[in-house]
Amino acid sequence: MQAQQTREAKIYKALDKMEACIQHNESPLDTWLPLEHELNQTYGTENAACEKRLSELREQVRLDTVEKLKNGR
Repeated sequence: MQAQQTREAKIYKALDKMEACIQHNESPLDTWLPLEHELNQTYGTENAACEKRLSELREQVRLDTVEKLKNGR
């Protein structure tokens, strides 16, 4: 897993990073640090690029973050 050489390892890493972003999107916005506003929109994007469907999922998580920030919740 650490070497990130297999397809499975790359998918694992991408999902692990996306999970952190999804958890943030489920948390109240007032618990976020200011730097997390941008970080939650970009974290794990490069990792997700290994698979088209992961990239699509990552984009949806980003859009969820944008919506959360826009609505202030």
